[in-house]
Amino acid sequence: MKLSVDAFNQVIRKCRCKETSADPEGRSQDNPSHMHCFTTAVLLFETLWFPAYRERLVFDTGETAPHCYNKDHAGNEIRACEEQVEKYVVKKREKQALLTKDHIEFVFCMSPAIRQKHEILKQRFEKEIKTAMA
Repeated sequence: MKLSVDAFNQVIRKCRCKETSADPEGRSQDNPSHMHCFTTAVLLFETLWFPAYRERLVFDTGETAPHCYNKDHAGNEIRACEEQVEKYVVKKREKQALLTKDHIEFVFCMSPAIRQKHEILKQRFEKEIKTAMA
């Protein structure tokens, strides 16, 4: 069975938890994908080979926040963590850039906690996929 984007999204939602969030205290049942965009985008890249991108979101309040997503091989955006910003009004998305393997490794080297959160998410995802495909 080939893993589809829809299946990935269904499974990844089950795998997110406080231990995998970059902001465990901000994560809630109302916003389970809170601060998971980097690790989710990297996992989608590792799983389906869809390139990961970073961007800066500009909200109607003037505040900004980094955000990560993927694009499939046809260039269609896959925003597996978009629900984390649904309660905000995004005025624009800017400074979009490809997350290269070197950039991803740099983030992991600079933040061992993010690497650990990614590894936990990846383990939970792999376990859930095995269960779903059995």
